[in-house]
Amino acid sequence: MAISRERLPRNIEAEKATLGAMLLSKSASDECLATLHAEEFFLPIHQAIFNAILALNARGINIDLQTVTEELKNTKKLTEVGGVDYLYELTQSMLSEENTKEYASIVKQNANLRSLFLAMKEVEENYLKTGVEDFSAFVAEAQKKINQIADQRKISNFATSKEIVDAAREKIFNTREARKDRELTGVDTGFGLLNYYTNGLQKQNLIIVAGRPGMGKTAFALQLALNAAMKDQIAVGIFEMEMSSFMLYSRLLSNLSSVRSRDILSGNLQQNSVLSINENLAKLERLQIYVDESSALSILDIAAKARKLKTEQPNLGLIVIDYLGLITSDAKRHRRYDSRQLEIQEYTRALHELARDLDLPIVLLCQLNRNVEQRQGGEPQLSD
Repeated sequence: MAISRERLPRNIEAEKATLGAMLLSKSASDECLATLHAEEFFLPIHQAIFNAILALNARGINIDLQTVTEELKNTKKLTEVGGVDYLYELTQSMLSEENTKEYASIVKQNANLRSLFLAMKEVEENYLKTGVEDFSAFVAEAQKKINQIADQRKISNFATSKEIVDAAREKIFNTREARKDRELTGVDTGFGLLNYYTNGLQKQNLIIVAGRPGMGKTAFALQLALNAAMKDQIAVGIFEMEMSSFMLYSRLLSNLSSVRSRDILSGNLQQNSVLSINENLAKLERLQIYVDESSALSILDIAAKARKLKTEQPNLGLIVIDYLGLITSDAKRHRRYDSRQLEIQEYTRALHELARDLDLPIVLLCQLNRNVEQRQGGEPQLSD
């Protein structure tokens, strides 16, 4: 059953005050045109009046009661919105021009609440219509809808030089204070030269590690994860879609103990190797490394599981995904892509957003194409 329109959140008085302010003040009009959209007004007549103001502004015409009246008359909507009398009533609804930003905020907040209620209803209707074939995907899609609405509620404007400089000053000196206790501002990679160039893996960054098959991408990423968990004592999440968690931990153990991975797997171990393995198994046991070995994960699955892990482990500081080519398509459940390239672009964009949302670095492994093998010198380029 659809939600009755009369049950949806709205504040008609705030809408009237907003439009009234726009009719009376250029600064109020500029403020509202920069932060609101016509569809965020509940009443269709208010949407029509806002669109008339928007059209006048686009043509560089001053906005006032007379020009808006003419615009609505020309588009044959003046009678529909209640005529000149209703426009005049709007100007009487504006109590204080100084509160214009607050009026607009109330309008936007109610619009976002309507979007949220409708999104929740859509989730319910999808459940009643098709059920839940894949629980993780179902939850991820619902969460994605809510996150999109949460992003829409942010009203952002241009920042002034002073605001940017104040924020930069605080960040610079906070970073300086943080460095008194440690040398890096980001997650310690354990590789001196890499730390030198990056200052550690920085929060909110998507770091792509690319190479041809067999070049050691997974080994490198696992060592990054191991170093981060040991040196920074943070929780690390690994999405390993190519090998089992046992195989992954065997490789971590090999890195720690200097015992060859094939000897560990075959049981061909000398007594000194056994002692080293036992000692380093105890070290691994104490680390906060969490492995998801699902072989077929969509981008929605990864986002849902990463957010869940962050909730359970607030000190989650790094996520590793092995690897991009094994992320499965959401096309059956959601949108289809015109090409694999566009799909990959969407994946990387979504993972960058996830890194920002969770405030941590994400290391994503991917394969280079064969062009690098045909190039003289074999040096990879971004186009690969």
